Amino acid sequence: MSILKQLAIGAQEPWGARMSKRKRKHANNYPNFIGQHRELHSCLRNKDGFIVRPIKNSNGAGAIRYELLNIKDIPDIKPNKFGRRALNVKALNDCSHEVLDSDWNGPLYKYCTHCDNQELLSLDMFTSNNHGYKSCLLTEQDAKRYHLKGHSSQPFCMDCKKKYVNSTGNKKRTREQFVESSALSRYRTFMPEDLKDKKFNLQKVFDKFEHKCFKCNKELCIENRKTYQIDHTLPASLFWNMDDNNCTLLCNDCNQAKSDQWPSMFYTESKLKEISKLTGIELSTLKNQPHINPAYIEFCKHVDFSQHLDDFYQGRKGRRKNKATIKLNCDHTVKKLIDKISKFSHNIEDRRQIFLNLSRNENTKLLVKEMNNGLF
Repeated sequence: MSILKQLAIGAQEPWGARMSKRKRKHANNYPNFIGQHRELHSCLRNKDGFIVRPIKNSNGAGAIRYELLNIKDIPDIKPNKFGRRALNVKALNDCSHEVLDSDWNGPLYKYCTHCDNQELLSLDMFTSNNHGYKSCLLTEQDAKRYHLKGHSSQPFCMDCKKKYVNSTGNKKRTREQFVESSALSRYRTFMPEDLKDKKFNLQKVFDKFEHKCFKCNKELCIENRKTYQIDHTLPASLFWNMDDNNCTLLCNDCNQAKSDQWPSMFYTESKLKEISKLTGIELSTLKNQPHINPAYIEFCKHVDFSQHLDDFYQGRKGRRKNKATIKLNCDHTVKKLIDKISKFSHNIEDRRQIFLNLSRNENTKLLVKEMNNGLF
């Protein structure tokens, strides 16, 4: 799709839309369960372990209701080479399954694919998976209810994510993957001062939130820095800078669960009202669709934006010396920038003006032309 089309229809993209998933280059050291009985994972269940089947909407991208089935297992699904048994959509949709409730509504549970004890865990113990397990599709309402920014959840719980994914992932990442994850962070160092994070008084933040995680109310100690994070209430991924108001005290688990979600996708209605009072951020903003900081949009439309791009590509504020590497990294960042603007700037005229600025700059015009398949 051309950039012009992408910018024109960006507002129609789903709120949690992402860029394409990068290819996996390494495998983590997950536990092996060969020879052991394992419950079916990657499927929704009720509290008694009966499987819950989502009924998809017309485009197959989400669920409109759920059916409670009279089964806890499908013996025909055999373990894979690691001993795990993942539910597949074809087996789930078999019409021979008896339906106990055709419009079931209740708490959702899952088995973690890595946990030894195979205990049923509440769905809020799992983080989101944007690329989706079709057997775990959620309705928009349930996605908000469980604070999942995608409409499905990972097959492993938060504890196993930290144990098997986060703890080893960085050691196995390639240089290119580090470039990808830090690209926008480097880009922010070239932004105007009024769009950068401001210093804040940590003690005042703790006092404001009564030394508790705002999400789960867990007691936190200001001296134990490894147990908490100061979160951007409005996400930094959409260029909202941190200051004394745009910050929230969260424990590590809740901060990981929130990630870069918009407040309305993570907090309950009552929590939104509370955080509005604590931070001074308008409730309407917190409840609105995710959107890029208007101040950043105005900056991208300004004539100075071209000089900003020049500085970024020349690497004046970094130690990078290889020009080819600088160009590659900067191009990657600009692609991500275009992706964000197309999805989270809801004014088509703003998007068009930013596109024109990018197409007029010597550093980005060839990139724009290339991505535009020669239509520009």
